[in-house]
Amino acid sequence: MNKIILLLTLVSSSTFAQNFNDKIITIKNDTINCNITFINDKNIFYDTQDKKSARSDYIPLLNVKSYNLDKDSKPYIFSDTKDTVNKFSKDDSLNVSQYIKKDSIRKNRIRKNSIYMELLGNAEYYSLNYERILFHKNFFSLSCRIGGLYYYGSMFNHTRWSVPFTINGTFKLYKLLYVEIGSGAAYYYDSYFDVSDGYSGLQESEQGFYCTAITGIRVQGYRGFLFRIDFTPIVMYYPNVRSKLDGIAWFGLSFGYSF
Repeated sequence: MNKIILLLTLVSSSTFAQNFNDKIITIKNDTINCNITFINDKNIFYDTQDKKSARSDYIPLLNVKSYNLDKDSKPYIFSDTKDTVNKFSKDDSLNVSQYIKKDSIRKNRIRKNSIYMELLGNAEYYSLNYERILFHKNFFSLSCRIGGLYYYGSMFNHTRWSVPFTINGTFKLYKLLYVEIGSGAAYYYDSYFDVSDGYSGLQESEQGFYCTAITGIRVQGYRGFLFRIDFTPIVMYYPNVRSKLDGIAWFGLSFGYSF
C-alpha cells in the first residue's frame, strides 16, 4: 500500500501537463476518460481531471475489460518479474488479458505432451517418440518417453525393431534453454544373415534389452517447437559371448513439437 501511495504522489505532480484522452473500459462497461501513467501486473494507474482539479487513482486489472491509449500516450510498463522499465506506446485498443497475461502464459503454461523424431540416439539409428510430463514444479520436470524404430537393410537382409523407454529429468536454465538427464532401456529384435564364418545363407535372429542414458540440452519454444541434442551412451549385454558387455558412446539429435 505504501508503494501505491508513493507512486500516486509521484505521478500527480505532472498532471497539469497531461492530455486525458486515454480510456479504460471496466468489466461493468463503464468508461473512464483519463491519462494512463503506469501499468504493472496488478493495476493500471491513471490521472483524471474534473472542473476543479486533477487527481491520481488506480484500478485493479481484474476490474478492467480493456483500455485504449491515445497515440501520444506513453505510460510506463512495470513487470514484477523484471528489473527494467519499458516504454509503451500504441494508438489502438488493447485487450488487457492479451497484453498483461502474455508473459505469464509463456512462463506458466506447461506443454505436457511432446512428439519428436530422434536421429541416432537411444534407438541407435532413429526413432519416433512420444513424451509425457508426469511431474512439474518450479524449474524441474519429470517425464517418461517411449519410442519406436523399424529398419530394413538390403545388405545381409537385416531387419531391426527397437522400442526405447526412458525416464527424464529436465531442469530449466534460462528462458527456452533446459538441461535434461535420464536413463532407461530398449527392447530390440534383429534378423539378419550370419556371415561370421562365411556367407551361409542362413537367417539368424536375436532379441533382448540394452541400457541407455541421456545427458544433453533441450530448447523448448513458447509455441511448441522442440529441439534436443544429447549424449546417449548404450550398454548392451551378450550372454552367449565371452565379452558379455559392450558399450558405445552415442549421441542423438531431435526435432519435434510440444502441446
